Amino acid sequence: MPRVRSRWGGKDAPAQFAALLLAMQLALKGTPCLYQGEELALSEAEIAFEDLQDPYGIAFWPEFKGRDGCRTPLPWDAKAPQAGFSSARPCLPPAPEHAALAVSVQQAEAGSMLNFTRGLLAWRKQNPQLRRGEIAFFDAPEPVLALRRDLAGAAGVLAAFNLGGRPVQFAWPESAAAQPLNGHGLPGSAGGGIVRLPAHGA
Repeated sequence: MPRVRSRWGGKDAPAQFAALLLAMQLALKGTPCLYQGEELALSEAEIAFEDLQDPYGIAFWPEFKGRDGCRTPLPWDAKAPQAGFSSARPCLPPAPEHAALAVSVQQAEAGSMLNFTRGLLAWRKQNPQLRRGEIAFFDAPEPVLALRRDLAGAAGVLAAFNLGGRPVQFAWPESAAAQPLNGHGLPGSAGGGIVRLPAHGA
């Protein structure tokens, strides 16, 4: 499969969309699985035919470019050869467009996807409802996913995710008495039973 940012959001999906997808995955029931590079918001890489390693991509090029676009090396250092992945040439070349998303770049940026991922994982760990709770879904306008996670002995957690590129506002009576949770770093607000979500907000 292509990298999740590109698969769900298209070629030009903004980084905020990658953050939304991560938050949504961490709110759903089950064990989350982060594929390498999701914590950096990497997109599907363009691989030249001569660099392909995937037999399916080689056989079915250009109709199917294979699986190599999601298997490029993780960019550790934007200024190092091979993006800091190796001193030798890796089997797939680092994607030039991923250099700006390297760990060395994102480490120092408070609002980077890498630091958002670290913060959100730590925040989820403090909310057992999101790790072990039951799940219930609510009717919400497209393209919003609205849900509640419940765990005995803990307050339920309501969550809403705007999968679209335009702001959304909708009535969610269940949220009228809810207290806002802090520390997740997601844009969006709720009050008086009305939920307001910016584009790709939660």
